[in-house]
Amino acid sequence: MKALVQNIIGIFLLLIITMSCGQSSDKASVESTMNESTNSLDANNPQAKEQKSETLTERKLIKQGWVEFQTDDLIKTKGTIQKAVKQYNAYISRDEESRYPGRRNNTIVVRVPFDNFDKLLNDITLGVKKFDQKNINIEDVTSEFIDLEIRIKNKKEIEQRYVELLKQAKNVTEILEIEAKLGEQREEIEAIEGRLKYLNDQTTLSTLTITFYEDIAYQYTFGQSIVQGFREGFNRLMNFIIGLIYFWPFLLIGGGIFYLFRKRIRIKKGQS
Repeated sequence: MKALVQNIIGIFLLLIITMSCGQSSDKASVESTMNESTNSLDANNPQAKEQKSETLTERKLIKQGWVEFQTDDLIKTKGTIQKAVKQYNAYISRDEESRYPGRRNNTIVVRVPFDNFDKLLNDITLGVKKFDQKNINIEDVTSEFIDLEIRIKNKKEIEQRYVELLKQAKNVTEILEIEAKLGEQREEIEAIEGRLKYLNDQTTLSTLTITFYEDIAYQYTFGQSIVQGFREGFNRLMNFIIGLIYFWPFLLIGGGIFYLFRKRIRIKKGQS
C-alpha cells in the first residue's frame, strides 16, 4: 500500500514538472518570436537603405517669411494682398488689426504653395522702398522626412507580426504580453504619423507673415487734452523733484555757506 501511494505521488509530480516546462517553453518561444520580429525590421537593413537612396531625389523644404513695412493707404495695401492671395491659390490663416495713438496696424498670415511664395511676396511688396523687417528662412527636412517614412513602414510590419502572434497565443499571459507590445507600437506609429502630417503640411504650404502700418494724425478731444495736461504737469513735477535729489550734495553745501554768510553779517551788525 505504501509503495502504491509513493508511485501515485511520483506520477503527480512528474505531470506538474512537464506542464511547467511546457508553459516556460511556450513563453520563451513567444518572446523569441517577438524579438526576431523586431530585430529583422531594423531601419539599417539593406532594403531600408536602398529605399532611402531612391527617395532622396525629392527634397522636402519648409519656407517661412516675415516682412514689415509702412504704407500710405492701409485699405489699399490690404486689397492688394487679398488679390494676390486669390491669384496664387493661397489663403489667409490669420488677420489682426490694431490701433495705437498715431498709427493703424495690420498683421496678415498667409499660407501659400511653395512654388508661389516668391511671386506672392513680390506682388504684395511692389513699390515698398524700405522694409522695417524682411526675413526669409528655408529649412531642409528631407532626411527627417525619409527616416520617419522608413520607421513607420517598419513599425507597421512589426505591428502586423504581433497581430499574427496574438492569434497563436495559448494562454492569458501570452495574450497580455502581446497586447502590451501592440499598444506600444500603435502609440509610436501615431506619434510618427502626426509628425509626418505636420512636415507634409509645412512643406506643401509655405508661411508668410505680413505686417504693414499707416501713420495717422492723432487728435485729442477736450477731455483727453485736460487729462493729458495733468499727466504732463505731474511728469514734469516729478522730473524736477528727481533733479533736486540728484543735486542734493550741492544744495546742502550751498545751504551751509548761505547760513554761515548770513550769521557772519549778523555778528558784524551786532558789533557795530
